[in-house]
Amino acid sequence: MTKINFGRDNYIKQAPENNEFPFTFELELVEDTVIQVDSVIKYTAQMELLPILKDDLISKIDFNSQFNKYSESYNSKDLKFVYEFQLVEDTKILLVNYVRVYDIKTKYSFTLVESIEQLKEIINKAIESNKISFDIESTGLNPERDSLVGYSFAYNTSEAYYVAVNHIDKYNKYNLGKEALDLIYDALVKVERVYMFNSRFDMRFMEYTDSRYDMVKIANSLVDVQVNCYLADSDFRYHGLKPLEKYYLGIYRSDFEETLSKGSQLNWAYMNPREALFYAATDALTTFMLGEETMKYLDEAKLSGQLDQKLLVPLMKMENRGIRVDHVYLIEEKEKLDEELFKLKEYLAKHLGDINLNSPKQRQDLFESFGLDTGERTKTGAMSTGREQMISMVDKMEEEGEEIPEWLLHLGNYSRLEKLSNTFFDNLYNETIDYDNETGAYNIIKDRVRFNYRNTQTATGRLSSGKEIEY
Repeated sequence: MTKINFGRDNYIKQAPENNEFPFTFELELVEDTVIQVDSVIKYTAQMELLPILKDDLISKIDFNSQFNKYSESYNSKDLKFVYEFQLVEDTKILLVNYVRVYDIKTKYSFTLVESIEQLKEIINKAIESNKISFDIESTGLNPERDSLVGYSFAYNTSEAYYVAVNHIDKYNKYNLGKEALDLIYDALVKVERVYMFNSRFDMRFMEYTDSRYDMVKIANSLVDVQVNCYLADSDFRYHGLKPLEKYYLGIYRSDFEETLSKGSQLNWAYMNPREALFYAATDALTTFMLGEETMKYLDEAKLSGQLDQKLLVPLMKMENRGIRVDHVYLIEEKEKLDEELFKLKEYLAKHLGDINLNSPKQRQDLFESFGLDTGERTKTGAMSTGREQMISMVDKMEEEGEEIPEWLLHLGNYSRLEKLSNTFFDNLYNETIDYDNETGAYNIIKDRVRFNYRNTQTATGRLSSGKEIEY
């Protein structure tokens, strides 16, 4: 499991690694053969392999049997493995160690719920606790094309559950179907706090699965822990669940593809629910843990944080409504922009020579060669030569009555139009229109687009938008 070096000092101190997740184990050298070397080399060789060994154990252990508190085999002493470690140098084997892994135990519980009766019993406990985390698994990212396969939930920091709903027929004995979704939805509505991560994705799939699952009814109890983490330190630029687990909880775990690498399919519907249990249930467990850990930051943010959380359901509803695209206007304006940009680029090449206009270093060299300085610096001490800095410099030169080089005005205009083109017109064009180079015909791909509105995770404002696929 790769350690992340976040490369900066953050407002919140990083948590120490949680070596107890998802289990602990002991190692014993059971045989030492071939060539004898000093104990330090043997110890180092074994320690370097520990993260790999733990990943391998995760893929071998049947969590639903060994680490499920409802199972008779929970924390069984019979769980043992033997590994062969080789130390090789220039294809020559210097050392072979046979290591026994034993006393594998956990303080957590991962349960594949296998009946409606069992689910009712567990959900009643969750309702009594008045807190629940919720996470869905699906066949893809778009609820209009894809389907919900299962969900996981947790109601404390040590137990997590996965419920298969719609895996392929081969695993139909695990599927609890629509009734299981009804039960969890009713629970989400009843409890006082619902933890989710990137909640709009999960809420949207629920609403698309059945219109009865109206997420407005959980709007007052919803706490998106991704938002909480943003409120804790808005300068922290890693917004995924895995980096935030590492930073706030000290939990290191493999990605889905690594954990389930022995499965023939990465589509959740094709996964054996028993093999998918650990990854799915852990998402809900760490979401709950993150929620408990970061509620203090939501409380500190007061009204501002409350507004960020309250916006999530309305934003999701806005995202659901596709915005119609005026393709005639889009094509006309893009052609005008492209033509104007081409002319400006030709002018700048003629008067400034062959420079890369998108290179901050070459822009800095250009400004310095004309004795110009924007007066702003990057963190590395280099001159800031972005669009805003250029505009500010030109405004200051005008105020002070200085002569402004014509090329600088053209460069500022080029930068402004390029941003407009790249940010809006190009993206909309590529998303909705297919241009046939042979026939010169414009083919409409879609009439409407849906945006993903972000009220966090953006450095330049409290609202930004992205592609439909990002959800």
